[in-house]
Amino acid sequence: MTLAPDLIYATGLPPAQALRQRTRTIPIVFSLVADPVGFGLVESLRHPGGNITGFVVWDLSIGGKWMQLLQEIAPNLRRIGIMYNPDTAPYAPSLVASAKAAAVRDVAVLECFTHNDSEIEAAASLLGNEPLGGLLVIPEPFTNARRDLIIAQSARFKLPSLNPAFGAASRGALISYTFAFERMMQQPVTYIDRILRGESPNGLPVQTPDKFVLAINLAVAKALGITVPPTLLALADQVIE
Repeated sequence: MTLAPDLIYATGLPPAQALRQRTRTIPIVFSLVADPVGFGLVESLRHPGGNITGFVVWDLSIGGKWMQLLQEIAPNLRRIGIMYNPDTAPYAPSLVASAKAAAVRDVAVLECFTHNDSEIEAAASLLGNEPLGGLLVIPEPFTNARRDLIIAQSARFKLPSLNPAFGAASRGALISYTFAFERMMQQPVTYIDRILRGESPNGLPVQTPDKFVLAINLAVAKALGITVPPTLLALADQVIE
């Protein structure tokens, strides 16, 4: 039996890519995709073109916000490593560029390419063997899967780290800033309803998250000798004691 749905909802990049290859007529709404333009799902965020639109996990300029938050909570940093696997994060250059642009003038920013566990350890050692080093983790398949290892190595080498992976702050990262998962799952309902009422996906711009979660681990801050600024603490959605 061949199904002919009025619309298909896809969560994550692989399902969205597979569906995009199968049909150019059935409307598709996606969520939890990092770079739909780079992966060829849409022509642009403002004008998707074709039968697919949806919701990205962040605007690629968010790298600047991550860098800003890390420097705000640890203002004495002088070397910050940006960790990711270039093989699994083709969208990373835009995030890295925005992060570098937000770094203060006297901070050296290093790209730490990590393809395996030993390279994670080596990068953390490099940053930690000289004083005032910190770590910004780009969330992507490789670093997300090794969240706890990256956190453990950051603790081992006493690196203040910003890690946007889900649960990172509660697992031992100093600070995290990422989209609110529950809200991200709710957002597509609006587009699904509009398309089923007759609107075309190509007229619905790809949307960025409308809610983010800032989490700070005070126990980690204490272990690192960091006093969290009261202004930053007041903005936190989650404070881990």
